[in-house]
Amino acid sequence: MSGERLTPATLLPLLQQLPSAGRWWVGLSGGVDSTVLLHLLSRLRQQQSAQLSALHVDHGIHPQSAAWAEWCQRYCQSLQIPFEVQRIKLTDPPDGGVEAALRRLRYQHFTAALKEGDLLFLGHHQDDQAETMLLQLLRGCGVRGAAAMPPLRRLGAGWLLRPLLGVSRQAIEGYARHHQLSWIEDPSNQSRHHDRNYLRHQLLPALQQRRQGVVAALARSSDHFREAEQLLEEVAEEDLQRWQRGADAALELAAFETLSPGRSRNLLRHWIVSRGFSLPSTARLEQILTTVVTAAVDRRPTIRWQGTVLSRYRGRLYLYRPLPPPQKGGEHYALATTAPTQLSPSTLGRIEPTRIAGGGIALRWLEEEARVELRWRQGGERISPQGRSGHHTLKNIFQEAGIPPWLRPHWPLIYLNGELAQLPGICTATDFAPPATGTGLLFQWRRDFIE
Repeated sequence: MSGERLTPATLLPLLQQLPSAGRWWVGLSGGVDSTVLLHLLSRLRQQQSAQLSALHVDHGIHPQSAAWAEWCQRYCQSLQIPFEVQRIKLTDPPDGGVEAALRRLRYQHFTAALKEGDLLFLGHHQDDQAETMLLQLLRGCGVRGAAAMPPLRRLGAGWLLRPLLGVSRQAIEGYARHHQLSWIEDPSNQSRHHDRNYLRHQLLPALQQRRQGVVAALARSSDHFREAEQLLEEVAEEDLQRWQRGADAALELAAFETLSPGRSRNLLRHWIVSRGFSLPSTARLEQILTTVVTAAVDRRPTIRWQGTVLSRYRGRLYLYRPLPPPQKGGEHYALATTAPTQLSPSTLGRIEPTRIAGGGIALRWLEEEARVELRWRQGGERISPQGRSGHHTLKNIFQEAGIPPWLRPHWPLIYLNGELAQLPGICTATDFAPPATGTGLLFQWRRDFIE
């Protein structure tokens, strides 16, 4: 619609397809794109029965950033729209560059602002989409990267929506001039030092002189890549349902012997992303396939990247966040029996008590004077699991249960009146178990570094 005139009606077909939202948020930078978007939505909010608010993130990098925040506040006041400002401060040297770090912090603020079902509108348009696609291609991206920015995706408890992806920058600026809107011009947008600005001010204009409509064509290509990405995700999800196993969502290595190389890579990427971890570089991905997947059966290789650890054990791949040093043996603290207990450090997750029939620790043991404690391994502990005879070492119990070696030093032990009573998620000691018709308390370990 780059040649069409932009009006509020332009957004109506998309808005009418959306579920009812608790609140509409607009990410307001003060640039022409978000300024126009807020103006458009302000004229539609009553028709759509929407609560509209604006959120500005002050990066604090430019000397005029505080003045820009004040401008956004005045603009919202003129439209009678509630306004919030969040301020970003980079405290550590950014990994991956300042722009990437600020973007991560900005989206963290966006995510925190959204309640269940809220919509966040951003002003990205057709030219932005073309630029993003070219940048991704120059970085050697795959189909996912070439699909550029999705028009709609989940963000925290709500949704992120880009309703102007089919609208050109020219149409947006034409709307702003027609309605006599003012906006902020960030001088950094003119710097050719940044790759995006080089594409915007030099490469794309040259391409447009050569071929009319190149921006719209590039944006259409991103739509085709997105469709291809969706098909690849459907195939990967089918493979994931077949090859993912257990509470740790481990991936069976047999998948890589069965699937073609391309389909194996597709599954591996999908598995990593679906678990909420960041994708590794292409080189690191190939390293996983050539060294971890093909390692000898008795080897347990590990690869790390960007807050992610991938390990192999007993024919499966595991993903988890970096673990803290093992806890000191002998340390213990009281464990609640009616509410979750947060472990220390918090990255280890929490213990949640749940009543179940015929399992767990019999309730008769959990009287008012019962001393329920969480302890860590010292070595030499033994337990007599319910349904089995004799005492067994924790080493044997862990091996039989298929617990990966890197988890064993961190496994919480539940003690009752000084005796080992339960290994969360594994077994309960026979002496503390209820009868088949009785009720017991099962302590479950919710591992945040995995889940």
